[in-house]
Amino acid sequence: MLREGGLLPYHFEFTGPSDANAIDAALELSRKATGRQEIVFFTCGQSSVGPGSIALGGGRLRRNAVDVSLRGLTLAPYDDYLGRVGSTTDYLQKVLLDQYIGIDLPAAILVEAVQRKRGMNIARKEWLLSIQTMAKGTGAFLILDDREMGCGRTGQFFSFEFAGLSPDIIVTSNSLSGCSLQLSMLS
Repeated sequence: MLREGGLLPYHFEFTGPSDANAIDAALELSRKATGRQEIVFFTCGQSSVGPGSIALGGGRLRRNAVDVSLRGLTLAPYDDYLGRVGSTTDYLQKVLLDQYIGIDLPAAILVEAVQRKRGMNIARKEWLLSIQTMAKGTGAFLILDDREMGCGRTGQFFSFEFAGLSPDIIVTSNSLSGCSLQLSMLS
């Protein structure tokens, strides 16, 4: 189905039973491929039960409960997190390209096109495209987290299709089996 539409010429890897396995595999793959350690993630992102996934969930309460460090992770504001007062991508671009600010170039930028952790947050097409451009411009992997909203839950197979993105890694899990069978996958 994915190849027939010309959408994704990717390879698939089944990473283990849980979505945490898929996130951890995506982070490890991007770090090994780039030789970098930093991961950029966004406010109000989905988390899971693994240490890497909890750290990426963006919630201080949950991270502190399991004593997970944010070392190697940079939290950035999601689309419209700051309201309409400023562009969150302009902020992130400045932070990534300013060599005096102390943030290393990332191995990956991990984003959800549609967040559901605190209601429905749907990123604008322009915002997602600027994140993709930023990832490519800095040599980082673009990881699309579709664990919650993939497999047709937004009308199209992947939640990011409306933006015409070409991510380096896609993480899917929760909706793959349909029968409560835990399964996760990287594309």
